[in-house]
Amino acid sequence: MVIELEEWAPMPWQMGPPLPKSMGIYWPWLKAPAPPEVIYSCPYCEAEFATEAELQAHIATAHPAEPPQIIYMCPYCGAKFSTM
Repeated sequence: MVIELEEWAPMPWQMGPPLPKSMGIYWPWLKAPAPPEVIYSCPYCEAEFATEAELQAHIATAHPAEPPQIIYMCPYCGAKFSTM
């Protein structure tokens, strides 16, 4: 059977505006997995932040005059030292 062009009609999924590049709007299960969460820790206290900018703002306001601390951690027992 030969279908003439006059008989052809688009399917419902073929009609309408093009879908956005972010398919997660319509199909959330197609979203890419979130990247692993990076946590920025303050070297002066135990505060943690989601972004480096938040960490820098915290250091500038909460610890303005403190010199940076370099801490070395033992890979075997986890003990922390100020010198290597």
